[in-house]
Amino acid sequence: MEFFDFRQQAEDMYQAAVNGEAEGPGAMMRVLHAFATMPETLELIAKTFEVVAQRCDDELPLDPEVTGDLEQVRTLIRQAATAAESIEPTFRTRHEADIARHEDPRTGEDKWDVGPGGTD
Repeated sequence: MEFFDFRQQAEDMYQAAVNGEAEGPGAMMRVLHAFATMPETLELIAKTFEVVAQRCDDELPLDPEVTGDLEQVRTLIRQAATAAESIEPTFRTRHEADIARHEDPRTGEDKWDVGPGGTD
């Protein structure tokens, strides 16, 4: 088993972003969920770097500068996780009415023409 295949994991995330369904009923709520979990996801990635750096220190004959660089990457990812915390609240604020209609639709809400030019 490989130590850790960073590239494969990143490729899987990239493919999910490229191929993820952004159409159909509930698509925007799925996008909101993805944004809501982004800080936690980035924190898990940072924790991965923390574990890898610790294991490198404990198990591998690496120069300490190498693990220092890994720690710097972990710190930057944690900063990204903190920055990502604003995305969900901004999404909710800017789309409050849309979310309310999704969470508590009026009877017959689907009868409104909401597409371009007033058609579905």
